[in-house]
Amino acid sequence: MAWPLRSNVAMKKPQQSLANESLAGEFGDAQLEDPRLRRRLLLIADAALAKPAASLPRQAVTDAGLEGTYRFLNHCGVVPAVIFDAHARQTVARSRSAGTVLCISDTTEVNFRGENTREGLAPIRTGGQGFLLHLTLAVDANTSEPLGMLAMEPWVRAVKPQP
Repeated sequence: MAWPLRSNVAMKKPQQSLANESLAGEFGDAQLEDPRLRRRLLLIADAALAKPAASLPRQAVTDAGLEGTYRFLNHCGVVPAVIFDAHARQTVARSRSAGTVLCISDTTEVNFRGENTREGLAPIRTGGQGFLLHLTLAVDANTSEPLGMLAMEPWVRAVKPQP
């Protein structure tokens, strides 16, 4: 299979991809233990879709919505990989019908600023603490339309012991 490199192609905004599809179709088969968790996931995804650049409090709008989001995120039955896998399955389905697909990978630093040390994070190059996130985005090679994420691998650099 050929993977042509086309650096002169600008990425187009999605026309009929995630923004126009039903969120129930995108995340409805997430293997969450309780149907209420699936419903909450759809509410959170809908809020994120409506205000993608906003913080969780601004997306949730109400105190009750924010509390529901925090409870969802802290629930022992909610595993990020389960949610991501539901999206990745839909991305694969869109990719099959697209024809030629470019799989574009990159690694970014996720930075958590602040004075408090957070468990599970480590110092990062840009300052502060955080982790690295390696992502693979599927893009339709003919239209430059993003189809979704295929892979997501977070990792934390090992902290060198102090002498």
